Amino acid sequence: MSQEVTPSSPLGASGEPSMPSEPRHPILLTCSRLFDAFKGGNNCEVLQAFDELQMLELEEFPEFRSEVLSAWGRGILTAAQMCSDDVEHLQEMIEDYEGRFNTSSAFLRALMIDGSNPAEVLERFFSEQPPPSPTSDDEATPVTGRTSIATQDDNLGDAQLPPLPPKVLFGGARANYIIDSIDSVTEKFRNFSCQEAVAVMSLASRLNVLHFLPAKLIEKLQRPYIARMKTKTEDVELVFTEMMEAGLKPVNAFPFTFVFMKQQPTKPLLDHYYISMLSCGVKPMDSSLRVLLRNPSLTKEERFFVKRRMDGGSEIEVWYDKRLSQLNSIEYEGVLEDASRLVQCMIFDGVIPNKIIFNKIIRMAKNDPGLAEAWYKKMIDMGVQPNAATFTTMISLWKHHKLTDSVDRWISEMNARGMQLDTANYVSLLEGYVKSSNRSRAQSCFKALLARNDTSAHTYNCIMGLGPFDWAFGCLAAMLSDGFEPSNQAKETLVSLAKDEISNSIIDELAAAGWRKRGILTSTQLVAPPRGTTPSLQDCMRLMMREMKMSDEEMKRRSELLTAEVDLAKRT
Repeated sequence: MSQEVTPSSPLGASGEPSMPSEPRHPILLTCSRLFDAFKGGNNCEVLQAFDELQMLELEEFPEFRSEVLSAWGRGILTAAQMCSDDVEHLQEMIEDYEGRFNTSSAFLRALMIDGSNPAEVLERFFSEQPPPSPTSDDEATPVTGRTSIATQDDNLGDAQLPPLPPKVLFGGARANYIIDSIDSVTEKFRNFSCQEAVAVMSLASRLNVLHFLPAKLIEKLQRPYIARMKTKTEDVELVFTEMMEAGLKPVNAFPFTFVFMKQQPTKPLLDHYYISMLSCGVKPMDSSLRVLLRNPSLTKEERFFVKRRMDGGSEIEVWYDKRLSQLNSIEYEGVLEDASRLVQCMIFDGVIPNKIIFNKIIRMAKNDPGLAEAWYKKMIDMGVQPNAATFTTMISLWKHHKLTDSVDRWISEMNARGMQLDTANYVSLLEGYVKSSNRSRAQSCFKALLARNDTSAHTYNCIMGLGPFDWAFGCLAAMLSDGFEPSNQAKETLVSLAKDEISNSIIDELAAAGWRKRGILTSTQLVAPPRGTTPSLQDCMRLMMREMKMSDEEMKRRSELLTAEVDLAKRT
């Protein structure tokens, strides 16, 4: 008999039972009889079905191996209960199975170890028959269902969406040996306590196999908690919290259903428990939703959501949109994670977010460009077309990180989708270029805004600090030609750039004019100073426009605008 250890748990490789609801094959029929008899406590029927199972050609049907192993284990447990002293016979039953399938079964061998609780049996079993040495498969990083989006800048790292739904890795020989052993003791001790379940989880954590535990095994470890919830003698929310803190996240809707039955829950049923259910990768069942719908604590809005959810109505996206807007309106540590989880839950709930919702979550990720790009890719993958607002956000993200190359990529992406830069895009670009001290590109954006007549006081405030005092004074002149009042930011910029006698004398004149548009435009020293004293507003504006290589026509038009503003100031 080969001593090779293979993943032979009755849970199967995927952690799900493979038994069909209406078994037709003789092997499955016999296993089903044995399962029913074991559940009903009919030991004689169990052993009779087990004898019949042994007479079948099991080796020719490896696809039924998971059910056969589970039935074999129940046969051994029943035989041990009826003749516990006949250890030799029990050992022969194990060797019979291992001989048929040419493998060593940790599931069956662990059944033979004596102990008062599951953890004690596991400790003794691993002491007597240690698990195989770890392999690369056993040391793999757990798969959490995150979508990794590598950004084009190494400083940002990899962005990841929240883990919905969670996934489990398939381990190597060592992991499967330990999982089969845990599966075995949960069959041997079917009425173990919550504390004993925690001890098993602690052992699994110490052995580094928690991320390999299949859903069906976690469900078995949750049995004592579910039993406490059923009694209705304890606060179901407290039991639920205790189970979660033990690392036993729900793998089906039953724990949440018991919470939904509580008449006065301490936490919001939809905002907390419904979202928690989706976060655990659990699809809500109609039966759970019907229980939830009967809870008197639901608001009218929440009741409408549950009804439409059961009917498959598209209006349920309104509830998610409102929750996202509420998160967007407040700031706290972890709000972005909560918002991302909410949108992931929405998708897992079967609702495709519209572009408004995608734009909201992308804007919320303004301080995490990698995550924003991950959401953008998710948007495209789900067939939702971005709009100008999407690209305005994506273009502006880089400015906080001075990633000049990123903007070209997003402009190209925008153009590839048939969209042109608008005023908001140019302003966002201008802010980013100024922040990264990229003067040539900032001037190009400023020139484009001047040509579009889409300037604002903010535009001038942004560009003013990119040059010496003459440049900033010229920007002030252009600001006045567009009819804007100088802002405090413009004042602070000009004062900070005044480094010599001439510039300081201009600052004195601006101060004498009260830093107001009318006072500045009616000041002779600023508009038409005597030759050889200080440069005029017109002179500095023309200097600024020449540096940007503006056309003679545009320079003439801008000069006429400033002259018109001077005449208007004098008349009023």
